[in-house]
Amino acid sequence: MSWECTTRVWVVAHACLRQEVSGRLLKMRRFDEAESMLLTSLAAYTDAGDPQDREATLQRLVQLYESWNKPEKAAEFRARLLRSP
Repeated sequence: MSWECTTRVWVVAHACLRQEVSGRLLKMRRFDEAESMLLTSLAAYTDAGDPQDREATLQRLVQLYESWNKPEKAAEFRARLLRSP
């Protein structure tokens, strides 16, 4: 396995873990922390070319911003989700 492939696997694994933790943080209403983790995960999935997990992260960001009473941000990520391939 090449270095690039190994690195990519770890990047995606960490993004997956951050997404799971962000779900727990969202339930605890720790929105700032959840947002940071989700945005980092979104960037990792986008860079890795992982459309399925990228879409799941966009959905969770919409959920976060709706729960956080930030409708403008929810709309922004909902639009990105609709444009998602």
